[in-house]
Amino acid sequence: MFPSEELQARAARTVVVEARIAELQGIVNAAHGALVEVAAEIVDDKLGLGSGVHTPALYLAWKTGVTSAHANDLVRLAKRRHELPTCIRMLSEGTISLDQAGVIARHVPAHYEREATEVGRLMTVRQLRAALPRFGWEPPPSDDD
Repeated sequence: MFPSEELQARAARTVVVEARIAELQGIVNAAHGALVEVAAEIVDDKLGLGSGVHTPALYLAWKTGVTSAHANDLVRLAKRRHELPTCIRMLSEGTISLDQAGVIARHVPAHYEREATEVGRLMTVRQLRAALPRFGWEPPPSDDD
C-alpha cells in the first residue's frame, strides 16, 4: 500500500469512528437528560433521603455511580430546569453533554441561557469553563427600556 493510499484508508476509518462516537455520545447525553428529569423528582419530592443520605446529589451519586461533580450538575440542572429550557432540551436531545450543561447551569443567568447554550454546544468544556465565569453578563432589560 502506498503512503497516500494508507492515509486515505486511515481518513476513511476515522470518519466511521467519529460517526460512531457521535452516535454513542448522543445516547449518553440523552440518558443524562433523562437523569435530570429523575433528579427533579428527587429534589421536588425529597425522595431517597434518609439515614446517611442527606442530599439529592449524594443519593444520585450512590444510585448511579457517577462522580459527586456529575451528581451535583444533575441536581443543579434539575433545580434550574425552568430557567434553562434550551439547555435541558439540548441535553435531552443528545446535542450537548452533561459537562457542557453543568458549566452553563453553574455560570449563566436565566436570561442568557438560550444564547449561551447554542454557542456552548460548539465549545469544549475547557473553553466553557474559561469563558463563562468571566463573561460580563448584563442584567436583563427592564420593561421601562
